[in-house]
Amino acid sequence: MNKLFLILFIISTIVYSYDTLTVVKVKDGDTYLLSNGKIVRLIGIDTPEKFKSVKLKKDVKKYNINTNIMKSMGELSSIYAQKNIEGKRVALYYGRDTIDYYGRTLAYIYIIGDSISFNARIIKDGYSKTFRKYSFNQKKSFIEYQLKAEKENKGLWKTHKKYMKSFCFD
Repeated sequence: MNKLFLILFIISTIVYSYDTLTVVKVKDGDTYLLSNGKIVRLIGIDTPEKFKSVKLKKDVKKYNINTNIMKSMGELSSIYAQKNIEGKRVALYYGRDTIDYYGRTLAYIYIIGDSISFNARIIKDGYSKTFRKYSFNQKKSFIEYQLKAEKENKGLWKTHKKYMKSFCFD
């Protein structure tokens, strides 16, 4: 298994460019401030919004979820990220697009020493959904992780199952 991981890691360093930085602050479940001052948005995931915003308004209407419930789900996703990635040294791997519409860096984030991206981990643990709107390399795996998290009642699937069903399957 370790040889396979090493081979995949070597291949990924050739295919993707990457940087090693520290996550200074979790802004919300899928957006973090890095030690280089840049804001990174995780590729392929979408967590509920926790701040009053245009996106929160759109999501509340689109998914028919009460604003306070959506914000509480977003807060739980943020707390999960704070506990698991804030202050950690990470490697960023970039996909095809490196900057989003808002000027944030788009990346897969790996906590140094982990063999799975944090993008995948937050879905596996039930605190995010797969962002199906766009194409990305790990989409199929992310969808499988999401379905498994639902089946196993992990994270928000345990505390907010009814709302996650609406939020996740659009």
